[in-house]
Amino acid sequence: MDKKTYLKEWMLRNPGKRKEYQDRYVKNNPNFKTMVSEWRKKRRREQPWIRTYEGIYRRINGGKNGKYKQLRYASVKMMMNPTQIRDLWIRDSAFLMKNPSIDRINPEGDYSFDNCRYIEMTENRRNVRNPGPKPGCVYKDGRICNKRNIITP
Repeated sequence: MDKKTYLKEWMLRNPGKRKEYQDRYVKNNPNFKTMVSEWRKKRRREQPWIRTYEGIYRRINGGKNGKYKQLRYASVKMMMNPTQIRDLWIRDSAFLMKNPSIDRINPEGDYSFDNCRYIEMTENRRNVRNPGPKPGCVYKDGRICNKRNIITP
């Protein structure tokens, strides 16, 4: 039995000692963060749709600690798992795209298999839902739009 298998079985047998194991392993291994970072890079290379899944998850749940939750995602739900995102990746041939990006067909709907598609990032940037006024624009009544406020003449 190799070390990884033994440690997994040990953690299942001793759930209360998980913290003790993590402290012992992480504190005694100075390269632990580097190892995890390399593992994530390898996983994203081999399974590029995982990055999409992580991005959706962060947008809906508000980042790593939940304090960056955006109001526009308050009612949106994640209805897919990584396997379905992989099927979506294959269905839309995202592996042939230069910079694939996930797009919700109905922006009010959830992230579901039927409501999502992969498109090029340049095309997705053009699909701005509520662009609003651009800085420097002039309205018909003579007001000038600045970055944050409207300046009246």
